[in-house]
Amino acid sequence: TLAGLADGTRGTSTLAALRELSLGPTEQPFDEPLSLLYRCFLLPADITGYRAVMQRYQAVIGSMTQPTPKPYPTIVQSAAEIKEQIKTRRAGAFAALLAPALSGVLESQVKGEALHAAAGVLVAATRARLTSGSLPTTLMPDTIPALPRDPFTADAPLAATRSDTGWVVYSVGPDGEDDGGPQPEGTEAVERNDDVGLTLAAARD
Repeated sequence: TLAGLADGTRGTSTLAALRELSLGPTEQPFDEPLSLLYRCFLLPADITGYRAVMQRYQAVIGSMTQPTPKPYPTIVQSAAEIKEQIKTRRAGAFAALLAPALSGVLESQVKGEALHAAAGVLVAATRARLTSGSLPTTLMPDTIPALPRDPFTADAPLAATRSDTGWVVYSVGPDGEDDGGPQPEGTEAVERNDDVGLTLAAARD
């Protein structure tokens, strides 16, 4: 989109769409002279701001993919600082529109990591059930030596609870608060419960 605006293949319709996204519907569409002025005087600053924001997001993503990734609270703080940069330094329309979406992508990535870690624990429990004929009463030390780290915390492990119905392994979720585990399927959602996890039923079926 930026390249199209720069070489003139995109014009008034793109600028009008950006305006609607940031300011709401308008009955005064951009005309071609204004589009030309934007390309000449405002677009270079938009491109510079967009690059700066994307470079900062790339650094945040890089810190999440290290052998010892940064904890989620640090990631949230970094994303908040990027948003503040956009507000105070006027990084441009493109950066302002993309930043909220990119922060959501980071959260979705960590949720996926939490579910993957929970699945690993339940796979270990399933292997133990296949060996002994029943779910283990504990996940340690025979099944796995320790619960994996909860990616939504600095260094705390995932939570695991065993009941008559089976195992629930979960993360505290984006807010960092243990809400007692995710709501069972088919039950009414509980406000502010953002725990992320998986359930393994005790019955063989």
